[in-house]
Amino acid sequence: MNLSRATNETLLALYTGMRVGEIISLYVSDIDFKNKTINVNKNCSNYTDFDAEFRSKNKQEISKTKTNSSTRIIPFISNKVEEVLRDQLEVIEYNKKVW
Repeated sequence: MNLSRATNETLLALYTGMRVGEIISLYVSDIDFKNKTINVNKNCSNYTDFDAEFRSKNKQEISKTKTNSSTRIIPFISNKVEEVLRDQLEVIEYNKKVW
């Protein structure tokens, strides 16, 4: 499909109901193509940190999900989910080579 990262993340949110922070924090090991499932067990949150001169810096932190009910396994309900995930893996590999 060769979509952009933002497009892949948007489609994944639409197809699975996952939150943006959950999608951003996905590791390859969280995706099981054999059983067609996604293991949601982390969340990425943004926060502002200040240095000694009170200059702000935006930071991201990946941590466990906030509640037990947020940790879940989501089945691929459509072949489109697998296509989007595989496309995102290609985007990641391409970016590794470019950067």
